[in-house]
Amino acid sequence: MIPVSVIIPTYNRSHCLGDAIDSVLAQTHKNLEIIVVDDGSTDGTKDIVRSYGWPVKYIYQTNQGVSAARNRGIKEARSEWIAFLDSDDEWHQKKIETQLIFTQKHPEICAHLTNVTIVHDGKKSSLFSIREKPNFAIDGLVIDRPLILTLQMQFFTQSLLVNKNSILKAGLFDTAMSLHEDTDLLSRLALLGAWGVSNSQLATIYRKGPGAMALSSQHIQHPIFSLQSMLKIFANLSQHQALSVDEITFIRKGLSGYRFSLAMEYRHAGDYKSCFSGILQSVKDFPSIRSVAKALLGILLGPVGFKKLLKLLCINKNKFRRSLT
Repeated sequence: MIPVSVIIPTYNRSHCLGDAIDSVLAQTHKNLEIIVVDDGSTDGTKDIVRSYGWPVKYIYQTNQGVSAARNRGIKEARSEWIAFLDSDDEWHQKKIETQLIFTQKHPEICAHLTNVTIVHDGKKSSLFSIREKPNFAIDGLVIDRPLILTLQMQFFTQSLLVNKNSILKAGLFDTAMSLHEDTDLLSRLALLGAWGVSNSQLATIYRKGPGAMALSSQHIQHPIFSLQSMLKIFANLSQHQALSVDEITFIRKGLSGYRFSLAMEYRHAGDYKSCFSGILQSVKDFPSIRSVAKALLGILLGPVGFKKLLKLLCINKNKFRRSLT
């Protein structure tokens, strides 16, 4: 039976950590190494983890952020395959079994990702439905060049099963990022080889308990920080030497779009210098009639007027966002 290392980073989530661990222990695939990385919790997390005994391994570190916690788990992992679960989310009991079967059928892939169930404001949906691809990969697909797909879908790491050597080669999580760090890593991983993708909803993503943040709240409360993080991802990708023509075009469009959105947030905050320089750069990132028109409308209407125009045109109608595109 193939061994898999499961990494659960956590920080002060004793109210829901047990449910996450239980969902791993309930897996039909039993050869699991469970590594809980406690990123400086002060709420009794240690006692909860220790109560499980073997096979749950407890690692404590001073608070350094989720990226550092995941990286610590990766370095400690002893298995060829690694999976991730956040401490306030859960897995379907056949998650690992289903993914391993796919990797055995397609040994050329370095990672496998799936659809997920999203519980947001008490309502259930799925990532693929939100991204308007409800029927994508119903029978499972192998994607030879998954970069554009992962930037469009913004998969959750909770659905990821990845070869350890590949994730080490990708460079681990960027500890300087505390938002969109998962998209950043997955975008680098997408440059290394083929992925398997399945429509099966094998993880549940939700927030519960006191002080928990809704899925999109960080993006709403800190839009400039969110956009700066996405801009960094696209800027780094634009420097890669082995991109296809389609990938270059997609990334340049993304750079332009995120730069423009960031400029609008700067204007809303009263930073007009950063606003106008950002709008100008957004046109330079991807020169086109559309980008010029958007720039002019942004200047004339301002962020509030521009958003009203988008709403009138039924653009960006989905309420849930992992990022502000």
